[in-house]
Amino acid sequence: MKVAVIGLGLMGLSIAKNVAKAGFELKVFDINEATAASIPGSNVSAAKSPAEAGRDADVVLLSLPGPAEVQAVCLGENSLSETLKPGSVIVDLSTNGVDVVKHLEAKLKEKGISFLDGPVSGGPWGAADGTLAIWVGGDKDAFDKALPVLKAVGKAIEHMGAISTGTITKLVHNTGANVRHVMLSEIMNLGVKAGIEPLALFKAIREGSNGLQRTFDGIAMKYLDRTYDEPAFRLRHAHKDLRLALELADGMGLQMDLSKAVMSQLNLAMDKGWGDKDSTAVGLLSQEAGGIEIKPIDKAVLKEIVSK
Repeated sequence: MKVAVIGLGLMGLSIAKNVAKAGFELKVFDINEATAASIPGSNVSAAKSPAEAGRDADVVLLSLPGPAEVQAVCLGENSLSETLKPGSVIVDLSTNGVDVVKHLEAKLKEKGISFLDGPVSGGPWGAADGTLAIWVGGDKDAFDKALPVLKAVGKAIEHMGAISTGTITKLVHNTGANVRHVMLSEIMNLGVKAGIEPLALFKAIREGSNGLQRTFDGIAMKYLDRTYDEPAFRLRHAHKDLRLALELADGMGLQMDLSKAVMSQLNLAMDKGWGDKDSTAVGLLSQEAGGIEIKPIDKAVLKEIVSK
């Protein structure tokens, strides 16, 4: 089976390396040619355009920043639609919009090309070790055809239903993540502002009934070690994902007051130019407003705590 991977960023490069490691004949494309050339293996070649990458491919994986880039790669100039053969499958691993993936499926179907929405979860570490969760929407036969390739990059792979169900699953997941980031930072700020030492508060709260769920451990590696400039998931991507989720909710007449409140915080963070910080940096807004300053805590100390 011949495979193409388009988009070799924080996630895509590791995804491509795992596809190559699995033995598939692979073509890659990224606007950064040096990145494309960095993937080892005699079964790997770099293309000059999406169209060239898709020529003769059976399955194409997309790992791109958002809807505009996916549409351009699929339907724009020098795009996949120009060279992909009938029967081939595109799997969009990006987080996209519901209307966009439905439109792309319909347009590509006219050329006999299957389009699946298959957003992933697991972060750069999951991409690196091939253990991503992948939630796929679209034609089941196309999913079955792409599955051997997806197994090279993911561990928990689910066919969720018709086109857009993968996207909806991811938007539900990431909406929860966005709300959690704001909530955890806010409750920590209450204790810190009241005079409790941050590490002591963290250790105490995580042993309470809510903390025992270990969701609270998410506060450790950004809020406490202060590594917001080392993004596992960029704030601008979180902003985009929540915007897409709220568009979906508005289209269904669903009220989501907390999510809208979080969106207002993400808007403020984006206005501050924090788009390339980690998504949890949105919690810095309340810290700045409250005059809270937290000194970085050593990662080794935090890892010892969360490993217990």
